[in-house]
Amino acid sequence: MLTEKPGQRCNLLSLPLEVKFQVISYLNPEDIFRLSNTCHIMRYALFSTVFRRVVIRPIIDNEVMSRAQSSKSRNALYRTLNKDGYVPENILPVVRECIIREWRGLLLKAHAIDALLTAYTNSLRRMDNIITSLTLINITLTPSLLLNIQKLSYVRSLTLISCDFGQVTTRHVRDFLTPLNLEKFELFGASWVGTSTKNAQGIRAAFLSSMENIVELKHDQLWLTKFLSSSSITPPLQVLNIHLGLFHTSLHEAFSFINRIPTLVSVTIEEDNPYHEPIYLHPVTERISLSSLPRLHRLICPPRFISALIGPHTISQLSFTITPLKDYSSMTSAIWPLSETLLGSDGWSKLNRYQSVQVLHLPVGFAFGITDTDGIGLSQLKELTVDAYSLAWPETEFSAEELHSFALTFSTPSLRYLRFINMPFTKPARKDTLVEIQSKYFTGLDRFSFWLSGGDRWDLKKDPVDRSWKLYDPAGCE
Repeated sequence: MLTEKPGQRCNLLSLPLEVKFQVISYLNPEDIFRLSNTCHIMRYALFSTVFRRVVIRPIIDNEVMSRAQSSKSRNALYRTLNKDGYVPENILPVVRECIIREWRGLLLKAHAIDALLTAYTNSLRRMDNIITSLTLINITLTPSLLLNIQKLSYVRSLTLISCDFGQVTTRHVRDFLTPLNLEKFELFGASWVGTSTKNAQGIRAAFLSSMENIVELKHDQLWLTKFLSSSSITPPLQVLNIHLGLFHTSLHEAFSFINRIPTLVSVTIEEDNPYHEPIYLHPVTERISLSSLPRLHRLICPPRFISALIGPHTISQLSFTITPLKDYSSMTSAIWPLSETLLGSDGWSKLNRYQSVQVLHLPVGFAFGITDTDGIGLSQLKELTVDAYSLAWPETEFSAEELHSFALTFSTPSLRYLRFINMPFTKPARKDTLVEIQSKYFTGLDRFSFWLSGGDRWDLKKDPVDRSWKLYDPAGCE
């Protein structure tokens, strides 16, 4: 709580910018707008930051909600609503990003939701040359909504998350997408229930035809992966994020598509799925030719995909991550030893494969299996994370000799941050061994983290003045 000294006033303008925004975050839109009219300083601050993004969500007063609940038809309810939209007129010229979210969860009939959503988004018709980013989250798409947003021809970034396509046709979606020159597109959790086969195919084709200039693509749609792999379209993609579903039926198509996009700078392949089905660690037989991706500098994929990576590379950020196995069904007997996957890969058990890497995340089965037979070391490595999520049995521990061997392999003067995650150590001597390894082999560290599988965590940061280790919160450290 802010307090005033005698003779001193507590002034919002005197607070640091981040504190101002924290205070403002507790205000409703109407109060924020009133605050912007108090002085030119607050007006400039709010109009240049807060009002650049508008979120249209179902914040509905009791009177309107009562009318919506008792309404008999869409048009009857719509006639009682504000036809000009619910975004203040004065902020329209400065808005650049629009987010429409959470309109599917209302306990109202479909016609009432459609009327409310149409009225609330009517303001978008007056933003046709302003909005550059549009995000729809948990929305049932309707013809009226698409009509309101189809004039946003300046939109370059489109994100659709948990959207239902059951009430729109191919023509509605095509008319919305045609004026757009998209550079960024995200599509996750789309619902096609109630969509006819003809409309589903047409809508998907409309999305595909809008991707010729896409630079960033993130999605979890099997059909989109298959379409792109067989299409003649080769977008100038730089960022690609693909979520693979159960049994990886699109693995061949995904890898085929990746191999023919030489402009890729960042690739993320994820195997998680909403049903937490077992994800096996067996190596894959498909291949990604890194030599065909000369600009690739960031790669994130599950550990077993290391068997797919062949050829030389210049990757600077490399992460082999996996969702903790405790989130999946019990399947310890089906776990494929990661050490075998590593040895069967294209030389990834040798340290020289990691020469260009600056940020590295490895499962413990890889980290303890990599050797430096050439004695060349790593000169670029700045951050190293080792996780034990891929262990089949959490009580597994490692000998001091194995830990020292790991330290000898990865010790480098360039390393500044070393982190162990979900480590299964239970005996104090093991923790002492890690501290000893840090002080002996990793003297250049600025940060050092050690998280136990039981929940205990130590996050240490070296004081820049006296160089002593002190506890810190990694969430607040850039």
